[in-house]
Amino acid sequence: MALKNIKISLLFLFFVLTTTAQQTVLDSADHILKLRDDTVKFIRLAKLITAYTNISDYDRSVELIKTSQDLAKKLNFKKGLSVAENLYGNIFLFQGKYPDALEHYFASLKIAEETNNVKLIGNACTNIGIVYTNLKNYIKADQYLHKALLVHSASGYTIGVAGVYNSMGNLYRNQNKFDSSIYCFTKALEMRQLLKDKKGEAAALNNLGGVSLDRKDTKKALEYFLASLKIKREVNDVMGINNTVSNIAAVYFTMGQFAQAKKYYLESLEGDIAAGNMQAAQKDANGAAAACVELKDYKSALYHYQTSVGAKDSLFNADVTKKSVEAEMNYQFEKKELAKKAEEEKAAAIAKEEKRHQELITLSVSIGLILALLVVALVLWALVQNKKKNKIIMVQKTEIEHQHSELQEKQKEIVDSIRYAKRIQQALMPTEKYVDKQLKHLKN
Repeated sequence: MALKNIKISLLFLFFVLTTTAQQTVLDSADHILKLRDDTVKFIRLAKLITAYTNISDYDRSVELIKTSQDLAKKLNFKKGLSVAENLYGNIFLFQGKYPDALEHYFASLKIAEETNNVKLIGNACTNIGIVYTNLKNYIKADQYLHKALLVHSASGYTIGVAGVYNSMGNLYRNQNKFDSSIYCFTKALEMRQLLKDKKGEAAALNNLGGVSLDRKDTKKALEYFLASLKIKREVNDVMGINNTVSNIAAVYFTMGQFAQAKKYYLESLEGDIAAGNMQAAQKDANGAAAACVELKDYKSALYHYQTSVGAKDSLFNADVTKKSVEAEMNYQFEKKELAKKAEEEKAAAIAKEEKRHQELITLSVSIGLILALLVVALVLWALVQNKKKNKIIMVQKTEIEHQHSELQEKQKEIVDSIRYAKRIQQALMPTEKYVDKQLKHLKN
């Protein structure tokens, strides 16, 4: 009952502190919702959602995100769908519901990559890196943050670069790489100041205070935290205020100024409970209890310890839900991976079959060409052989004709010789009249 009463009291106090700011936002919401459906209306809705998220009115933020998603679908505004997923992720990130945050950030990244929106790709990668840092998965955090830095630097998006440096500073701080952390936070601070980004400047100062506290430099840490708190109060950064106030409490506790530590722990605690941030509430309640013990105010210490236990119970229930969500996410992820693997195997099989078919075609064409070349070679060889045969035949024919000519010439010579001999013979032999005359002469 005591825990319930303190929660009600703190919620009422927080309501009083933020009523004016919320009312202004609500008045703006009524005006924005009546605007004509176009991209201008979507952009104003996105700013409105961010404002509600900053004052921890997550129910109203979710309601408006759904409205913005419907509008983006109606307008076929892909960039708007990516922005809406990113805004969803922010809500879950601030609540410490990291699996849900990752789900929406990855959805935002997918749409941004499909539309090749460089700015949104960098923003989604930055936020994914932040979640992985909180989950202590530093390897993946580093991968996504460096990707974001590369994307934003290439496009010249200075605000995005400053945000990445801030997130990288937190990553290195979690790994106790303090020099690298300070370098990144200082770069972020310089850029925020150049851009006149008060909220970003306050965040960088707060982070530099955290590193200084890690190094036990309480004086410098307190200077950074108080400078950050001053700016956060000016811009009404509710969640940022809670975080910095808690950090100031830690500095005072380290310095042994327990009354001051108690004061700031309780201030942060009321904001934690109002925002529903049970993890921070447990931490601040424990801090307040520890400060009361040092002040020997054991009754108050017990009271705050009970508040811590109540926050822990809520955190346990949230953790059960988180594990359930993680299991569901793992199931969905594995299901998608199996489907993706099946598609890849199918594509590989098709590619293999196409390659085999192409190889068969190539082989067939090659064999055909080889056979054609063989046929051509055989034909050419036959032509050469025929040419050789014809040449031989022509030579033989010429030889025969030459021999025949010589034979005829010899035959003519022989005949001529015979005829010549005959004429000689005839010339030497007496004539028939002469023989008859001599015979007659002898007879007489």
